[in-house]
Amino acid sequence: MKVIFIKISLLLGILSSWSYANENFYDYQDEWNVYFPPAFTLPKKNYELTFAVDGFNSTALYNSDSEEVGFEGSEDYSRTQFEVMFSQGFSERAEFRLMARGRRNNSQTRLGETAEAEGLESIGFGLKFRLVGGLKNMLSVDAQIRSFLKDPVDTTNSANRVDLSEEGYELRIGPQFSSRLGRNWFFNLAGWFVRPGSNISDYTAYDASLVYKRPRAALGAGVDGIVSFHNDPADDSVNRVERFPGSTQTIFGFNPYYVMPYGQVWFSFNENFKGTIKAGQVYQGRNWDKYTYGLVSLTYQKRKFNPEKVFEESFKEYDVEATITKVSPRKVFIQMDKGLTDDVSKGMRIDVFEFNYLGGNKLIASGFVFEVGVDTSIVKITKYFNDRIKVKVGHIIRGKR
Repeated sequence: MKVIFIKISLLLGILSSWSYANENFYDYQDEWNVYFPPAFTLPKKNYELTFAVDGFNSTALYNSDSEEVGFEGSEDYSRTQFEVMFSQGFSERAEFRLMARGRRNNSQTRLGETAEAEGLESIGFGLKFRLVGGLKNMLSVDAQIRSFLKDPVDTTNSANRVDLSEEGYELRIGPQFSSRLGRNWFFNLAGWFVRPGSNISDYTAYDASLVYKRPRAALGAGVDGIVSFHNDPADDSVNRVERFPGSTQTIFGFNPYYVMPYGQVWFSFNENFKGTIKAGQVYQGRNWDKYTYGLVSLTYQKRKFNPEKVFEESFKEYDVEATITKVSPRKVFIQMDKGLTDDVSKGMRIDVFEFNYLGGNKLIASGFVFEVGVDTSIVKITKYFNDRIKVKVGHIIRGKR
């Protein structure tokens, strides 16, 4: 029992230090406009409205032995989906989302006979809660429930028709992890336990990616897929209800899995609009389709504050504003980029703030001007207000005469 207690205490200590490494994972304004790591949760009262179109065209099937089997004759299958999603932060650590998805399936037999299905396929609700998060790492848990709206094809009248989707409800829940590898690089890893809507096997869905971010664009590469738990009722010799998926195994698949590498690009039009393009290719699977996948989306994002106004108001009561350019090893003396030419005087009282464009404006330390040069000055720190956060290059200095 003592050993278990020690292990739990160590884990809580690690999570605590991880969380407080820096209280804002998103320190840069351009991150809001271009790219959010998957573990990110929207700030309170901020929201996004996303319109997405995705789809694939199958070129072959993978059988139960993971062997690729080509389509015969005119056999073909394609799917196009349209989704609208609204997400909003409702606390400092949590966000919710509402989803509605339409779908169109088109299937063709080897003899050229065509069958199709289209309509509103599902609606859903999701929650994401940030467990811990600092400057370097963030961990969240994501949960989602989706209700399928279309009944399966009537077995007595299935001519020229295929099933639009599964039936019932789909539930998924799992962790999302994001890690910052330097200022511009991100590593992301997510996994979900999925209970499908139909009476088929549960499975794990996963997504791992590496992203390089710039102010106006980001480029990523990753891999996603599913792994079945092999608990399909048919394993227990239960006869399956007859379905009509068409020339595909992506609906009602028997203990399926697949692996799909992909590339993705994000781009920002302005502070309110951003978009993304994703393309992938399934290259391995079992009881699944081999296909090329594509997605295009456009997002409108709304912030409940003006970052430029926040920046302006925060400086009104001070006479001088400057930036830290150098820090001594012991974090006692710092150099700022203002001096005599900016009316800085020896003995001036100063405050050091950590500022970010999402509204954070935190007092870190205070001190006084120790030495004044023409264009730079040396400041001595006399008090820290947060032992976890020390002064660093780039922090903001405000001074009063």
